[in-house]
Amino acid sequence: MNNKELVMNVRKAVDGNLEATFKLILEFESVINQECKIDGKFNQDSKDYIVDKLILKIKKFKKI
Repeated sequence: MNNKELVMNVRKAVDGNLEATFKLILEFESVINQECKIDGKFNQDSKDYIVDKLILKIKKFKKI
């Protein structure tokens, strides 16, 4: 995803577009997965928590 696509997806996600929100999550999924390791093992509960918080924070972004 290039910068223009990223900005457009953020704008759409802020406006409530679920598809754009999930595109953002998929774009950063590898980073999310890296941060969801506890004692070196992937933890699904951590990922679910991060994704839930990310969705809530996207909804609170100010419109660009």
